[in-house]
Amino acid sequence: MVFLTVGIVIFSFFFKYFFLSLTDLSGALHTACLNQTPETPYKVFYQALACGERPPSSSEILLLKQLGIIHIMVVSGFHILMLNRVFHLILRGPFLSLLKPFFLFAFVMTCQFQLPVVRAWIQSLLLGLNKKCSLQIPKPLTLFLSILICLLIFPEKYASLSLPLSWVACLGIQLGRNHWSQSCFTYLLIMPVLSSFAALSPWTILINCLFAPLIGLILFPLSLLCFFISDLSFYVDHLWLALLWSGEKVMPLITNPEPHPLLSLTVLNWFYPLILNLWLVYRWKSSVR
Repeated sequence: MVFLTVGIVIFSFFFKYFFLSLTDLSGALHTACLNQTPETPYKVFYQALACGERPPSSSEILLLKQLGIIHIMVVSGFHILMLNRVFHLILRGPFLSLLKPFFLFAFVMTCQFQLPVVRAWIQSLLLGLNKKCSLQIPKPLTLFLSILICLLIFPEKYASLSLPLSWVACLGIQLGRNHWSQSCFTYLLIMPVLSSFAALSPWTILINCLFAPLIGLILFPLSLLCFFISDLSFYVDHLWLALLWSGEKVMPLITNPEPHPLLSLTVLNWFYPLILNLWLVYRWKSSVR
C-alpha cells in the first residue's frame, strides 16, 4: 500500500507538469477541431461532442436541460469508452494496439484536458497496466485511483461538479450489464448530483434510458466521422432533428423543469460517490472469495 501511494503521488506530479507543458498544443488542437466542424444548423452539437466546446445558450440547449439529458452532450468518460471500443476494432496487432492510448490522448488534448476525459484516460492506462502486469486490482479501485490522481493534478477543481458527476456515471456503467441497463443505472445514480443544475422527474429516467444510448452509441461516432467526411453531416443532421423533435414531443411530460439540489453541500457531492465506490470494491472482494 505504501508503494502504491508513493507511486500515485509521483504519477500525479509527473502528469501535472506534463499537461501544463502541452497547454499550447492542446489549445491549437481544440481550435483546429472547431474550425473543422461541418457548417450545419447543429454545429454546436458537433463541437460539444467532438471538441469539448461548451455549447452556448439556445432553445435547443434549453430543451436538453429541461429533459435532463444535457450531461450527455458534455464530453465524459463515456466518450472515451466508446472511442476505446472503436480503436480496439480498427487497431489490430501488437504494434497498432500500442497506439490506442496515444489516439485517446489526442482526443483528451482536443477537449483541453477536461476532467471527465482526463479521468477516463488515466483509468484506461491503469486498466491496461493492471492487465499487462497481472496486478489483479479490482476495476472499482482503478476508478477510485483515477479520481484521486485527478484531484492531485487539479486540486483547484474541487468545487466543480464535472468530476463527481463523471465518477458516479462510471459507477453506474460498472453496475449495468448492457447499454440499456448501464444508461438506467447511470441516470439513477447521478440524479442527486445532477439535481444541482438539471430538472428531475420520474419521466427523465425513461428519457435518459432512451436518449443516452442514441447519443452515445450513434450520434457521437457519426458526428466524429463528419469531421472527416463532411457530406455525411447532411444525414446526421436529420438524426439531430429527429432527436430534438422527439424531445419536444415528450417535453410536456416533465412537470418540474426547475432544478432542486438534493446534495446542498459540495462535500456531499464527493462523499456520495465515495460511499458508492467503496461499496463496489467491497462487493468485488466478496465475489472473489
